[in-house]
Amino acid sequence: MWKIVLGRCTVRVRFSFMLLSALLFLLRDPVLIRGFCAGSALHELGHVLAAYLTGGRISSVELRGTGVLMTVRRDRLPSLGQELFVLLSGPAVNLLMAAELYLRGAVGSALLIQLWQGLSNLLPFPGLDGGAALELLIMGRPDERALLRLIWAVRAAAAAGIVLAAVYLL
Repeated sequence: MWKIVLGRCTVRVRFSFMLLSALLFLLRDPVLIRGFCAGSALHELGHVLAAYLTGGRISSVELRGTGVLMTVRRDRLPSLGQELFVLLSGPAVNLLMAAELYLRGAVGSALLIQLWQGLSNLLPFPGLDGGAALELLIMGRPDERALLRLIWAVRAAAAAGIVLAAVYLL
């Protein structure tokens, strides 16, 4: 792991992120590479802006092969709505960009990349914004255990749907 300190913010880069980047560059399609990097940057900027708007400051960023993990420093505890706003702002930016590209007549890979990044981050899996939002909504509730079982079933159904879609498309 590489560590970079930028003022009050620490950036950590894991080997898995470097491996994912190398695999991405194997595509050898500059349009796809630029689209993916731009979409990822816009996604994370959405989170940063939402954190800032709700009184938070980014204290660390960790780049992983499975995504980016940001730690937000706050002077006070955020409300549930503020936490959800920060979590869902990244996918919202991607989906808004996809809508903007579509309205401008784009139908190529740039549109599909934005759409994919927005929708895939809303999936209910751990490590994704959708999964974190679901867990945040049920944390500390009296029926938390039953809701966790329900989320497990939703995750299993989503995974099965993804596999079936992949088999159908191939």
